[in-house]
Amino acid sequence: MNHLSEDTIKKVAVQFLKAYYKYRPRTGDAKGTLDLVTDDGIISDGQITFPTEGGKQFVATFEATSKETKNEVLFQKQNQLLWFDSIVISGILTTFVLSLSYKLEYLTLQEIGWLGMIAKFLAVFFTIALIYRLLAGGIRRYRHIYAIEQFKQFFANEQWIAIGEDVFDLPNDPFLEELKNQCVNLGFGLIEVKKDLTPHLIITPAREQVFKSKKRKSLPFLEKVNLPSIPTSSRYAKLWESFTKSVPKDFGAATSVYKFQKNYWQHLGILTTCLVMIGFIYFKEWQRNPVISIEEQEHIDYLTERKINESPNPEPKAFEIDTTAEIPSKTSVPPYLDLNDPPPARKTKQQNKQIYITQNGRQISYGCERFSNMHGQYYLLLESEHKALEEAMERLETLRKKKIDAHCIWSGCFQDILPMFLVYVDLIHTDKKEAQESAFSFGEQLKRRDLYRGGVLVLPVRVEE
Repeated sequence: MNHLSEDTIKKVAVQFLKAYYKYRPRTGDAKGTLDLVTDDGIISDGQITFPTEGGKQFVATFEATSKETKNEVLFQKQNQLLWFDSIVISGILTTFVLSLSYKLEYLTLQEIGWLGMIAKFLAVFFTIALIYRLLAGGIRRYRHIYAIEQFKQFFANEQWIAIGEDVFDLPNDPFLEELKNQCVNLGFGLIEVKKDLTPHLIITPAREQVFKSKKRKSLPFLEKVNLPSIPTSSRYAKLWESFTKSVPKDFGAATSVYKFQKNYWQHLGILTTCLVMIGFIYFKEWQRNPVISIEEQEHIDYLTERKINESPNPEPKAFEIDTTAEIPSKTSVPPYLDLNDPPPARKTKQQNKQIYITQNGRQISYGCERFSNMHGQYYLLLESEHKALEEAMERLETLRKKKIDAHCIWSGCFQDILPMFLVYVDLIHTDKKEAQESAFSFGEQLKRRDLYRGGVLVLPVRVEE
């Protein structure tokens, strides 16, 4: 059975395109040329050129394909690109999953150890990669058509693919459907040449105003008498050569349908970044202090096993204190912090040297003698200062209602401080660094409760001797 030759299809395509552009505005005749090639080995089976009214040269190129050269228009599945995409997508999602696992403290290093952490990474990574490969294997990105990919390498005003009627056996051939879909999406025209040499227009190309890729540029095509052999499906490039677009000259510049496949440097860069981030997550996991969590029932069983709750010892009512200091007798010291009957203030040299706090809505005062055993410098976390006691107590009540641990003290208990009432938070500190850290913490609490008045000041104080 005789098949349409590629040369015949080229000649029919040239005549068709001359007629197609017959009424396109121009200032000169259309010129048809066959068998062109660039220095880089990019082939154009033919092109139509004519000068436009704007003074520019209009160029329409076409790729002719016969039964013998049908590999040019049959898509080849890019399994290598699919695997690289799967690995990169898996690297990104694995980084996210491990970050979430670290934040939620799920399957931590303390729980499963280093082998478990490595197993967790491998399980997540390969599971996501396999799922992506199974789900994304049929999308257009991985269907490589030589003629389409060659068109992407250079710019022309319009580009066409001309195929013989006998290239595809059935009108619903999946290879033909894919060719049509890619032509429509990328703006290329498609012609079918019948066995009686009549051209049949299937798809018109998109105009330059509609489709114009900024990454494509015009290339100088030259006529060539002896073209390379018909593209075959043999893959010449070795593993390392798959990372670059260029094909060594000794392999033939235009003899492989895999010539214009993508490179993988971006994939490697993204994957390396993901692995660095995963390494950082594991480093933070290694720095995390171990936390032991015990279930309530497990704790109860633990106590029962050791009979801890069977005969608990009561808390002692008295303590033996090893000290030479004078211990007040029961007759001179009232019960401490009796909420029903707060203790009276101890007498001081000046009656206004008192500490005021609020406990259960009531005011309790103490004399400055309570600081008699304190020597050296201390640090007070000052929240505000007031001249009147009423103002200080009003501020203290506000802080207490917001669950801020606050107290009030008369400044006369300390040396070299102007007489006023000081509202302070937390305890009185002996370490400056510890006081600064606590001041920052209480400042954040005041901000969250809308009580912030400029911060918490670390005030050095000395007890009057």
